[in-house]
Amino acid sequence: MRGKCVTSLAIAAGLFLTLHSIVETDADVQAGGKAGSKTPDKVVDQALTKDLAQKRLAEIDMLLQVVRTPSQQGQVDRQKRWAVRLLGELRASEAAKDLVERISVPLPGLTASSVDLLEIYPSVGSLIRIGNPAIDAIFQRLRSFKAAEIGQKKAQVQLYLFAYVIRSIDGHEVGLYRIENQLKIAEKEYGAKGEYYDNLVSFLEIYKKKTTDIETWDLIIGNREEINRKLRIPNDNAGDDPY
Repeated sequence: MRGKCVTSLAIAAGLFLTLHSIVETDADVQAGGKAGSKTPDKVVDQALTKDLAQKRLAEIDMLLQVVRTPSQQGQVDRQKRWAVRLLGELRASEAAKDLVERISVPLPGLTASSVDLLEIYPSVGSLIRIGNPAIDAIFQRLRSFKAAEIGQKKAQVQLYLFAYVIRSIDGHEVGLYRIENQLKIAEKEYGAKGEYYDNLVSFLEIYKKKTTDIETWDLIIGNREEINRKLRIPNDNAGDDPY
């Protein structure tokens, strides 16, 4: 378990070191320029920007590999929790699809008392940080969303979480306009009886409520005590960072 914590911290430290190395590179280039180099500032900026972009993509790819790795049952997957959170901090649009597909996978912290939705489902917070690409990924997911295969209760939770993300990014009215506009597109492309249209109708019904019923909320917070009982870590780690 402590090995996973070290790996998680290493991922976070890697992001800091990436930025730090670029700052050092910039300082070296500027020092070289003072010594007689005639490299234009624009060329330097382009090189640094390209370097940062490449390192950012490499970091995102590494984090996505962590997210996609199946969790071991009975353990708190702190490495995966860190990866999800950092993808949000990076505003990684490349991760939107993966996070939407895993939006209802609980990755709780270590305190059984919390019933904070963002605490239980960190993918929700990361998708909100990612912004518009997350909304696009949600609508794309709804095109192939099959409640019967997922299970009605789990599907209801996912739709509520989708609604929460859209409302948090856009505000209620703009989000409502987006969904209604998608309904028009779906009706035009697939007809009023198409799967995408039906999914949007169900989604719109949940979205319009603004809040959820008690039964669904109980599902969303996921029997928090039960989650933590199954994922409980040894007491000697109780003082560790809950993330």
